[in-house]
Amino acid sequence: MQPAVSFGAWLALQTDRRDPVGDLARDFLGDDGCGRCSDITEEAPFMGVEDVAATLTEHRASQPAFDAFNMACAEWTGR
Repeated sequence: MQPAVSFGAWLALQTDRRDPVGDLARDFLGDDGCGRCSDITEEAPFMGVEDVAATLTEHRASQPAFDAFNMACAEWTGR
């Protein structure tokens, strides 16, 4: 069962954390200079797990970023 809040909205609330999930949130919502993602902060509340995963893949995120993503997914779903 998915939580009521989207994964992207939940992730946007995690930026103050001092752990891998917080690092992921800050990196994901930060301006990476690619130009295509300048409005990611506005889109994040509507992004699901698949959208965030696709963005990480598109940007060739590191393995630690994907590990943090998996941790975030597990926490978001309550597993």
